[in-house]
Amino acid sequence: MVIQESSNNEETIEHYYLEERAAGKKRKSQGPKKNKENKKQKTATKFVPEENSEEEDDAELKIKVQQQKCALHSFYVLMHRYKEIIPQRTWDLLAQTTFWDTIDVFKNEKLTERQVKKHELDFELIMKHYNKEKNKFIFGEIEAEITVDDVYSLFHISTEGEVVDLKNKPPRNKWPDSKYFEKGRISKDNIKRPQLETELSAELNKPKKNQDAEKIASLILMYLLAVFFFSRSGTHLDWELIIICENLEEINKYNWSKMVLDFLKDSIYKYRKDKAQIYSGCILLVVYWFLEKTRVRNRITGNETSTPRFVRWSIKEISNRKDVQKKPSFLVDLIRESPWEDETDDNEMEEEDCMMEEQDYTPSINEWVPQSS
Repeated sequence: MVIQESSNNEETIEHYYLEERAAGKKRKSQGPKKNKENKKQKTATKFVPEENSEEEDDAELKIKVQQQKCALHSFYVLMHRYKEIIPQRTWDLLAQTTFWDTIDVFKNEKLTERQVKKHELDFELIMKHYNKEKNKFIFGEIEAEITVDDVYSLFHISTEGEVVDLKNKPPRNKWPDSKYFEKGRISKDNIKRPQLETELSAELNKPKKNQDAEKIASLILMYLLAVFFFSRSGTHLDWELIIICENLEEINKYNWSKMVLDFLKDSIYKYRKDKAQIYSGCILLVVYWFLEKTRVRNRITGNETSTPRFVRWSIKEISNRKDVQKKPSFLVDLIRESPWEDETDDNEMEEEDCMMEEQDYTPSINEWVPQSS
């Protein structure tokens, strides 16, 4: 099969060459002028710094990217910082939620900090192949889309149940009350990440007999949703999701895979339509999906058959900057050299299907009795 670059993907990545570097040095040599024009030029574009450059010229290659708030690395840091003082009762509560398989990866450090640090250029490169009319990714002759089953395979979050419409928010006077946040303490219909961190730290620093294990579990879930699954500008979390996270007994009744995917697709559509400056939603889902489907990179040694499947991949870097500079069709060529959707072990797929079927019944928090280790 011959793979050719799609005509729908003729955009190329904008490069900034040494002229900008020379102009910058000239401005610097003229002294620290501080006017509105210079300040605007300085802050208008966000750049990804070059890593491991062999020559000075290569180090000056700068590629424009949009802000990406989704950061699994933030959750890694939170878990690494607090996991030793999180009470066992909290872990037991979290283990009964649909998010446990994802959380357990960080509790037991199945991935390193480096492996969960995103390389923003990679997402931009993949999005160059997104066709908004078809709502699919087009890589030469290959057309593919992310499905609810893909989300489940990657993160093992539920695929059945209720779906909350996060686009149509109720008026403020109809908000349900929160267990842990007073409406008067927030200015908008959300809680920002720093507030979640402050609440979590305060609760964990209480004497053990005064700690609220359920509150700690809810705050951890809120944080995971805010920085990863439902990230927004400012990494805040909508009030509807806050209330859901506070009710641990019912958190599994929602179709989280569909909600995550719908939220991401809506964000991508708005970005392509309105040229927004910030990507919202679980954009790392796109990167993990791309790795899982194309196998353009090798799986992490020791994690080749691990589940959920995102634990098999390092998102540190997919692309090679020099190759991207030389050829905009870099990803198409990379896919040509790698298999698209290698045949997966039948037993492994059967195990995942069984896990999905078992979602029909999930015991409540009160029904569950932790097993002795």
